[in-house]
Amino acid sequence: AFDISDECDEAGKIMEASNTLILSEEGHIQSFNTDGLGALRSIVEHRKNFLNQEEEVLILGSGGSARGIAFEIVRKGFKGKITIAS
Repeated sequence: AFDISDECDEAGKIMEASNTLILSEEGHIQSFNTDGLGALRSIVEHRKNFLNQEEEVLILGSGGSARGIAFEIVRKGFKGKITIAS
């Protein structure tokens, strides 16, 4: 998805990976990496103060989704420890 897009979101640019495409009526392709945002929303839904605490996060798996999740958590200001294990 990243390789065929005309424009990419910040997460996709940094990781050079995207998982969502939007095609405009003019044929312009936008790509997004939504893994991190989706995971963070789920975490915050269950732990409201997650970003305001120094929690420890373990991400199981080290593929593109794991990178996207770690990126989004850090981008939103997480101050705790993040471990990625595969």
